[in-house]
Amino acid sequence: IRDSTYAAGNDKHRKEFAEEADIISYSVDGSAFLERWEKHTGKLRTAYWGFDRDSLPLNGRMWLPDCDDPAPVVLMVHGNHLDRAFSDEGYAYLGEHLASHGYLAVSLDENFLNSAATNIFSGMWAENDGRGWLMLKHLEFLDSLTRDSSSMCFGKADLDNVILIGHSRGGEAACIASSFNSLPYYPDNAEEEFSFAYGIKGVVAIAQVDGQYMPSNTGTPMENINYLLLHGSLDADLTSYSGFKQYNRVKFSDTLDHFKAGIYAEGANHGQFNTTWGDTDILYPKSLLINHERMLEKVDQEQIALVFITSFIKATIENKRDYWPLFKDPRLGKKWLPTTRFFHQFRSNKERILADFDEDINLQTTKCGAKVTFENLAKLHEKKNLIRYGNSGTKALVLGW
Repeated sequence: IRDSTYAAGNDKHRKEFAEEADIISYSVDGSAFLERWEKHTGKLRTAYWGFDRDSLPLNGRMWLPDCDDPAPVVLMVHGNHLDRAFSDEGYAYLGEHLASHGYLAVSLDENFLNSAATNIFSGMWAENDGRGWLMLKHLEFLDSLTRDSSSMCFGKADLDNVILIGHSRGGEAACIASSFNSLPYYPDNAEEEFSFAYGIKGVVAIAQVDGQYMPSNTGTPMENINYLLLHGSLDADLTSYSGFKQYNRVKFSDTLDHFKAGIYAEGANHGQFNTTWGDTDILYPKSLLINHERMLEKVDQEQIALVFITSFIKATIENKRDYWPLFKDPRLGKKWLPTTRFFHQFRSNKERILADFDEDINLQTTKCGAKVTFENLAKLHEKKNLIRYGNSGTKALVLGW
């Protein structure tokens, strides 16, 4: 495995993204996506980082596998944290592991979009479309490297087989990137043209934020792509299972093998999927209320990520159906997983849904044309499925007798 970095070379605070970068990249103009980089707060952000929103650097930590053939690409991106507590370092355990399995793994630096001590009046908000767009610009850069015969990455990246992994706001960003990947224009501004069309086969969302970006005032759509959601029961930052809304929006319409899965792990928190974030998801004094006694150890939480993410990638990229049962019943992985409980969801395009009560407001209609009849019930109505904050975007049938 070769551990290296690429960068625009102008980072004021980290040598690995400046004079010690192994590969020099370039900067991109993100002005169309970042409305909050302005006024006094924006000037302070620019003063610290040394660049404005029109010159965002493409910086990444890369783990190259030792193989001759082009390797499938796995891009990982952090979410919101203090910008000066650099978050991109926190997925090295995943990058090294995935490279050992033959994947080209990259942890992206988007710290310059994160919360800052200089946020006097307001910080970045609703910038997740920009985070997702940056993921695609990184794929664009990797594409140029693998075509460049003078690059150490020449012929190394298989851009027809890509997995996106995002944590927190990065989870929503990864979903946005997969959606933008097939679009000709930015939905909010058609002057911003897209020409990506990479082979994104799956998205992993860890403790995913949902709804900070709403194209046309709707949730981000995803179609014909595998999806894995990981969340912890002791997440003190994102206390609602909000990624479940994205799970319900993933649709399958083609004839290829697809699946989506949700894994809700008892005792996992928000931060310990990233080694730099730790076990304190919120600031003092609220952090005093966190139940550390019931929280999983850091190594156990990392192991959960390693097992499910590696299995997901093998099932998606290598089309190994033998891994599907793990997502249908996580107890099958007890040899590799820490001792805790997992609550799970699973659906594939091989299943035929007869009735899910989302198609209309008629209690008797179904997706398959059959008719539902009832008798001797005291209560009968449809209602939205609630999560802690808001609803999951689906409906249920309520019966009382």
